[in-house]
Amino acid sequence: MKTFNPVIFTLLFAMSLTTISCVRESAGSKLSDVPYFQFETSDYNNLLQVYETEEEFVAYQNQFNEVIRFKITRSTLGREGKFTRGNFFGTGGGALVYFFDAQRIHLELTEWPDDYKRTEILIQKTIENKLEGSIRFPLWNDNTGSSSELPNTIFLNFNTAPMTLILNNVTYDQVFEIVSENNEPLGPLGPYQRNINVLYYDIRDGIIGFNDLDGGQWRLVN
Repeated sequence: MKTFNPVIFTLLFAMSLTTISCVRESAGSKLSDVPYFQFETSDYNNLLQVYETEEEFVAYQNQFNEVIRFKITRSTLGREGKFTRGNFFGTGGGALVYFFDAQRIHLELTEWPDDYKRTEILIQKTIENKLEGSIRFPLWNDNTGSSSELPNTIFLNFNTAPMTLILNNVTYDQVFEIVSENNEPLGPLGPYQRNINVLYYDIRDGIIGFNDLDGGQWRLVN
């Protein structure tokens, strides 16, 4: 026969009160009073025009006819919410801090379908009402200064003058060339090598190519 534990009962009762309090507070708040940082007209010039259809594939091929494929698993454009963390016990939801506009793209390696190690392209308005772009690329070879085994996030500077680049007879005129500060690979990721040290990103067409430390030149083929 189970015995009554007053300590556990007290904790559970306190957790339930906290949850009810959070729900009431959330229900009583006015969404119209929440700050909303929206894309401005000029921001749309920096948004991607590709990766629109989920479940489609994006492929890159090098000069040795090797191919790396990604599947589009998420493609969203619109308002998102920034929340605080939940309470200590994990029972109460976080509070809504502000809304912001964002374009969020997820690309999953077809030979290593791990959502934790997906590629993410994120273009968003910040709480400072600035436009910020970033790429989390699992095959990037640089995690300098990070305590994680994952590569560092690549940040896009939209104030940098873009370059023109011709790849596979296609001219891209809004290209950022991003070069890693590391000259060594990070080690394997499943069947892949995390040795990409140069990435080419076009403002409209996204990741159009990349180079690796072994001399491979990977270019968008579809």
